[in-house]
Parts: sequence; structure tokens; C-alpha cells
Amino acid sequence: MSDDLLIALTLRVTGPEAQLEHRARIDRDVVLLDAEVRPGQLQELSFPPAFLTSALVRLTRMRPRRPDDTGPDFSWELELEWDGGSRRLAATDGPSGIRLTDPVDGSERPASNTEVYRILSTLLP
Repeated sequence: MSDDLLIALTLRVTGPEAQLEHRARIDRDVVLLDAEVRPGQLQELSFPPAFLTSALVRLTRMRPRRPDDTGPDFSWELELEWDGGSRRLAATDGPSGIRLTDPVDGSERPASNTEVYRILSTLLP
């Protein structure tokens, strides 16, 4: 990784049985990700920034849902920080779909998987 750290990323995913925290350091050329695969067990990954959106989709466990899907709710919170700025995105995902949380007032609104994918793909400054 080059000396100029551009972005620090933290993703917390909370489900009924566990809370996982993933951390990444991102520069122009590479994402260095410490993915918590089980509580306390990290897997180190590196990949080009172009693959960050795909990684976030997998880590947030975002997936299509069928009407009869009664899987438990889980939530995730994503924070990015860089010199001079930051972004935060939080959501709850359950049988009724994804609900994004407004970082300012805490209100929630429904969002499609496509919308969330588009937001994730435009997170980097």
C-alpha cells in the first residue's frame, strides 16, 4: 500500500447470534480488508478498489428475498473516513426488505437492493 492512506472503512454487521466488525484501508491501488469471518477470527484480503462494492454486498449479506422469507433481521453500519471528509450508511435488513437509516435524524425508509448497490458503488470520494 502506498504511503498516502486515502480511506479508513469500518463495517459492523449485527445479527441475532453475532456481531462482526470488518475494517479496511483503501488507497488508489488496493483495498486491504480485515474481514471478521467469526467473532474474533479475521481473514486478511487484498483486492483492487474496483471490487469494493462486491465485497461490501457480500459482507452486508444483502440478497434478494422471496415473499415467504422469514429469516431474522440483521443490521449493518458502514463508516468511511478520509482526510477532510466522512460518510456513514446504516441499514436494517429483514423479511420486509432493506430499510436505510438517515444518519442525521435516525428516520428509516425502504430501499431496494438495486438502490443500496448503487449507493455502495458511489461511496468512495
